Amino acid sequence: MAIVAENADKALSTLAIEEIERHDLRATLTAFGQHLMAIYMSPALIGVYRIAVTEANRFPNLVKSFYEQGPGRAASQLAEVLESATERGEIRADDCPRIAGHFVGMIRDNLHLQVVLGLRPPPSDKEVREAVASAVEIFLNGVRPGPDK
Repeated sequence: MAIVAENADKALSTLAIEEIERHDLRATLTAFGQHLMAIYMSPALIGVYRIAVTEANRFPNLVKSFYEQGPGRAASQLAEVLESATERGEIRADDCPRIAGHFVGMIRDNLHLQVVLGLRPPPSDKEVREAVASAVEIFLNGVRPGPDK
């Protein structure tokens, strides 16, 4: 749990209010996504994740704590950032906790599952940047062409 909490603290540092006020939402999401991806792909967290999945039935409270300290905490804090962005008119969102979960899921992507299953090594820095940029773009703009296309 200490590993999870420490890594969550590292990821969530990009969502500190003083950091957000200095950057626009795209920059904030990009920095958060890159930190989150690095954490998801770290050997320590991959190991913890594998243990959590394996032991979920035997130790449900431990797995609940893992979720609350890690992915749940990240999505919750991101939801607060998105609510502030909604209030500022940067985005239009009715359910910030849900869309924060969508963003976290987009960052985790199938890359995480492939790494957890040992099907591939963790992504390179370039792959991380490209994956996060794609997730941020889709998250902010969707996939439909704009009215001028």
